[in-house]
Amino acid sequence: EDVKVKPSTMFVMDQTINAVYTDASDVFWNINFYNADSTLLNSQTLQHGSIVDYHGETPSIPATAKYTYIFAGWNVEPTNATENFDYYAVYDSVMNSYKVVFQDYDKKELKSLTYEYGATPRFSEKLTRASSVEWNYSHVGWDPAITAVTEEAVYTAVYDSSKVEYAVTFMNGTEVLETLKVPYGSAATPSVTPTRVGYKFIGWAWDKLIRTDIIKKFWRCFPLPIGFKRWIDKVLVSLLNL
Repeated sequence: EDVKVKPSTMFVMDQTINAVYTDASDVFWNINFYNADSTLLNSQTLQHGSIVDYHGETPSIPATAKYTYIFAGWNVEPTNATENFDYYAVYDSVMNSYKVVFQDYDKKELKSLTYEYGATPRFSEKLTRASSVEWNYSHVGWDPAITAVTEEAVYTAVYDSSKVEYAVTFMNGTEVLETLKVPYGSAATPSVTPTRVGYKFIGWAWDKLIRTDIIKKFWRCFPLPIGFKRWIDKVLVSLLNL
């Protein structure tokens, strides 16, 4: 009577072991297909020698912030069913890219670029912002601060401001008494008092050309209808003559 040899069988003498066969049509194997996270995707019972073929939707796994995963096949290429076997899905990883927008203080887009995950965005151009009658501006950074890319981002330019300084010159006739650099909105106070033989000093008056220039700058900043403009001109002239 034949005795089946097992892996645990111990031999204590010389032995002859004979191959034993059975009809292949009576042998079936369990074939399982698993995702990379060990989720069962498909299970089949195939007759010995049958071609192993996956039947189901294309496997997928969720993307991360860094990678998108593309199904690349199985850990072992399916062939013929000759034993119980488990196949596991394998994936290629593709680095994700994200859109990064740089915009000015007024939300106007300056540049839109695409960066891979982990890269640090850069804006190499020098930024300037036109001065107003009151303020000078200098670019000092971005809001929020630039960091390595992990998602889409919008960076807004941040400017520091400093008061515009104007040169105020005090004249006594054609003689320059003193020139001061005066921040916008601050009083210009000379350190000298002018004198003129036979006259008493009573104050200072605007130079006509400077007065005209001030009025022009006012209208560049505050455009108004022409009729109203004429009335404001008169008011400005009166104020500047005080």
